[in-house]
Amino acid sequence: MRIIQRLGVVAACLGGLTTSSVQAQWEQVEPPELKAPSEWAGLLALGPRDVWAAGSEDGHDGVSWSYEPGAKNAGRPVLQRWDGSRWARTVIGRRFQVSAFDADGPDDAWVVGNHPIDASQERAYTYHWDGARWREIGLLSAEEGRVHDVATDRGQVVLLGRDRNDYATGPRDTSLGYRSFALSWDGRQTRVAVGREGTFESVDSGAGHTWIAGAKPRRNCDGIVPAIWHRPAPDSPFEEVKLPLVPDGHLVKVRQNSPSDVWAVGTVGYSEKPEFMAWSYEPWTACRATGPWTYPFFHYQGAPGFRPLVLHWDGTAWRRMELPDWQGGLLDVTASAAGGMWAVGHDPAHADRLMIVHYDGRRWTREYVRTGEVYDAVLAQVPGTDQLWLIGQAASESKRGDVMFRRRAR
Repeated sequence: MRIIQRLGVVAACLGGLTTSSVQAQWEQVEPPELKAPSEWAGLLALGPRDVWAAGSEDGHDGVSWSYEPGAKNAGRPVLQRWDGSRWARTVIGRRFQVSAFDADGPDDAWVVGNHPIDASQERAYTYHWDGARWREIGLLSAEEGRVHDVATDRGQVVLLGRDRNDYATGPRDTSLGYRSFALSWDGRQTRVAVGREGTFESVDSGAGHTWIAGAKPRRNCDGIVPAIWHRPAPDSPFEEVKLPLVPDGHLVKVRQNSPSDVWAVGTVGYSEKPEFMAWSYEPWTACRATGPWTYPFFHYQGAPGFRPLVLHWDGTAWRRMELPDWQGGLLDVTASAAGGMWAVGHDPAHADRLMIVHYDGRRWTREYVRTGEVYDAVLAQVPGTDQLWLIGQAASESKRGDVMFRRRAR
């Protein structure tokens, strides 16, 4: 991998808390090959010599992420795998836009994505890696909506998506818009794991546990609050967990380090009501309010007045972590090798940089990586090391691009 830039980190202090410390270096490296227009959707490290990057290339009309109805040239899925010295490239023949990737070992990986059918429907695709080849696993029919996240653990797979079908009550009513759902697959059969009020943004699994994070409307559709659902075993139902009340909070990523160490991140500060047909409390009714919070989160997480949101589960209770008075929002989170967590997001005061937030179990630190304007980013901790990988996606809709960085402590 060719190193093309090295970035130092400058230390500063604010209110007794370090705002840019951790003696470290970020190295900008040449990202694995994708044919433009392209877009990365997943990054996962299983070890120093086993790093996966999943994305789409050769997209439609200049943009890989286009969902134009009837598009004949949607993005082509590409999986790149780093063995410690080079990237090995695999292309999946069917065209669809990759939305998520997860792996539970060298012979159990999943990539999911979507392709538009018409103005109101998308076809979901799910592919599994068994250590030798990628194989399509048909978990959803052509009319059953789109998928945007996947988690795998010990042969158990959970998909998150949005669908116009009302799984809980049966009838389909397109006037009510999309509704979040989770599907569970055990290798033999697919079942609806949960289909309730709110929006499911992220899922993670490990040691038999599965967590879903997102947001839900408050009673009477009066704004939103963060929401998390949990099941302690594959055959258990999902149950909503008790969280601290965070008005106008929205979670976008959840990551389990262990069953007693789980992190969820997002943003707090958007005060208007959701613009989608979110399901309120029984009797179920649709919130027909306005506001853009359910659209791609990158449009809003960097706006002035937004604040990073971090929740942590210690095995007993969820609590809201107290951060310094920082602005912006968080996009992704990963566990720290020495305990704690790392997260990546945006700070509106530094539009040309990504904000990296770290908690070591005692204090919060913040550092910046100069990336140019990016709209999304994914972060991965390499197990057993102090190394981080980072991919950022360029913000320009007319010219897609990507940047990749590695971080190592000195």
